[in-house]
Amino acid sequence: MGRAEHNGGVFPGKVNPSHGCCYISYDGEEIAKKEFEYLVLPENCSVSWVKAHDGEIPPGALRGGRNAEDKPLYVGRAKHGDSLALGKVNPDHDCCYIAYGGEEHRKTDYEVLVITEH
Repeated sequence: MGRAEHNGGVFPGKVNPSHGCCYISYDGEEIAKKEFEYLVLPENCSVSWVKAHDGEIPPGALRGGRNAEDKPLYVGRAKHGDSLALGKVNPDHDCCYIAYGGEEHRKTDYEVLVITEH
């Protein structure tokens, strides 16, 4: 899990170590970013994935970045075919966007990463 800067925002995405990049979804595309940050949680922090849909953000959701208007984006994941892909939940768009196969995919059923203990 990681995040990268793009067009005035910071976007959560999926890190592929063998490719040396973080893939973010933006404006219909999957974009590979060579400069990115890894998500690292403190040892005393527990997380879980909580099912959500249509822009829902559960309590304790991990804010993974922001868009160019400085609105929060949350760490999410959603199924695409037989795969589970990481992405960003944008509550203003009522969905989770994932990058997969060179494209951005909009998912209305998804999971949100939630901090359960500190």
